Amino acid sequence: MKKLALAGAALALTIAAGSSLAANNLSKGTFGLNINTTDNFIINGKYFMENDMAILAGAGLRIQGGDNNRGTDIGLLAGIRKYMKSDDLAPFWGGRFVYSSTTDSTVINLGFSAEAGAEYFLAKQFSLEGRVNLGYSSTENKPVGGVTTKTNYIGTTAVGISANFYF
Repeated sequence: MKKLALAGAALALTIAAGSSLAANNLSKGTFGLNINTTDNFIINGKYFMENDMAILAGAGLRIQGGDNNRGTDIGLLAGIRKYMKSDDLAPFWGGRFVYSSTTDSTVINLGFSAEAGAEYFLAKQFSLEGRVNLGYSSTENKPVGGVTTKTNYIGTTAVGISANFYF
């Protein structure tokens, strides 16, 4: 019984210490870098204009080589995010625009979406983020010597978990 009580006390102290260290870094003038798999090859960043409002920006470049996979992929992202509170669990909502052109402009993606999610701070300068995007996405495929096709989507455009690093 003593071992169980000791283990419980150690767990409680660990949780308390972890939450006291996790005081977040959501403040005016802070810059953050987001690492995710949702936006493919685009590297995302955010800059806090206010303690609860950030602008989002992202860019990506990928050059493919080889016999069958040649081309250049370019991606751009812009958006804005409003945090409902700036605690260690910080829910947010916002909007974003994403453009990408892949394989020498034969596939063009364009999307507008609203987003909602939350960040949980594990340390002052590190958080995990989960978000879902709802909106419009359009994909146009113009193969060389082929028929151009265009596909439009309305609904969930992205769902993902990512990591944020703040400076």
